[in-house]
Parts: sequence; C-alpha cells; structure tokens
Amino acid sequence: MKKTSIIPEIITRDNIVIFDVNEISVSICNKSFIPFLNNFIPPSIIVDNFEKRKYKDIEIRTIDLEYLSKFGYRLVSVGLKGMKSSVKNYRGQKKSYMLEDKTKPIPNSQPLSQIPKEHFIELDMTNNRIRIKGKNAFPYNRGEDASPWIQVKKI
Repeated sequence: MKKTSIIPEIITRDNIVIFDVNEISVSICNKSFIPFLNNFIPPSIIVDNFEKRKYKDIEIRTIDLEYLSKFGYRLVSVGLKGMKSSVKNYRGQKKSYMLEDKTKPIPNSQPLSQIPKEHFIELDMTNNRIRIKGKNAFPYNRGEDASPWIQVKKI
C-alpha cells in the first residue's frame, strides 16, 4: 500500500537537504507535480553498536586492487549459474565477488583486473581489516551491504 505525505512539500518549501553518513544527499520521496500527493519513503538509520563496542576507533578508506595485493588478497568473481537461491543475495544474481587469499584459491574463481561498478574495497586502517562493499559481495551482510571484515597483517 502506498503512503502519501505532506513531508515532501515541507522539504521542498524549506529547502531541507538530508545527507547520509558519507555526506551524500538522500531523497526520501519522489517529486510530484500534484501538491500533497507524494509517495513517502520512511528514512532509516543503521545503528552499529556492536562494532563500536568492539573497536574504539574505526577509520575506513577505500583502496584499489594494487593496494589490496599488498595484503596477499585479490578480488575474484564466482559465477552463480545453477547455484541454490540461498547462495544468492538477490533474485537474478549471476556473479558474486569475493576477496581471495592468494595462498588459498577459491575453486572456479576468476581474478578481476578492476573493481566492478558500485562496489568498493574498504580498509579499516586502525584495526587492519578489509572487506568488499556492494550488493554482489559474498558472504553478504545485508545490514552493512558488504562482506564480513577479514583481518590482515599490517604492511
């Protein structure tokens, strides 16, 4: 059931801008030409108290494949054709991206020469951890839109 709201009109009238955690503006409703008949997308906040209690400081940076290789890892793609739906993150998914330890190759994986669109490799500088962020990451943590952290050695 679609919900209508006057919130979009208030946001437009008062020039309110909402930013996400990365300081990118976020739209919570579609613009409408008919006043007071806009569809409203309720905003949500992800609270990560477990991560904050475990680590005192978290400094995350995006890294490239060359920097990733210094940790002994590489980004690989694994085809999901014929796989169970429990392995897929969403319906129709054809590939998963994983961080592969170079000393422990993943069967049927193909190394990638570039990071796929809408995916990032993150490095937690303070706690020496890496992960891949994006909807095709595997194993996938839906709340963080990323794979779990992998502990690495300092370089």
